[in-house]
Amino acid sequence: MKKKVVTFVVFILSFAAGVVLAQAQSREAQAKQFQQNLLEAATRQETRPTQDPAIYSSDPYTKEAYTVAKEIPGTLDKIFCYCYCALNPQFKHKSLLTCYVDDHGAKCGICMREAVVTKQLTAQGKKPEEIAKIFADYYTGPQHQH
Repeated sequence: MKKKVVTFVVFILSFAAGVVLAQAQSREAQAKQFQQNLLEAATRQETRPTQDPAIYSSDPYTKEAYTVAKEIPGTLDKIFCYCYCALNPQFKHKSLLTCYVDDHGAKCGICMREAVVTKQLTAQGKKPEEIAKIFADYYTGPQHQH
């Protein structure tokens, strides 16, 4: 009887792990498709103005991220945000740029890091396609697999 219970528990845990893995793979596939759509878009997806960086003057890193949104909106609009806010029904963001039309970016380290890194990579001459690949490799690579 004890062996049957252990076998059943192992089966349930294996099934649950498989479901979690399938959901993660599905989310990654959605992110990849979303990113491709952003790169192929002929016009900006997010057209609303971003918040004034001065609102965040008490936090230099947050202010920097919002400043980046003002400086390179066209580039941020080509990048998928790996906090997955574009896939979250609560947010339904259009691109990384959307994170900066309100205080969402200020509350999310991923959003801020992506904006600041995007500016650094842009300054190095990287194109949005290259930046998108760098983020995809980083956020979906083996170090982030569960």
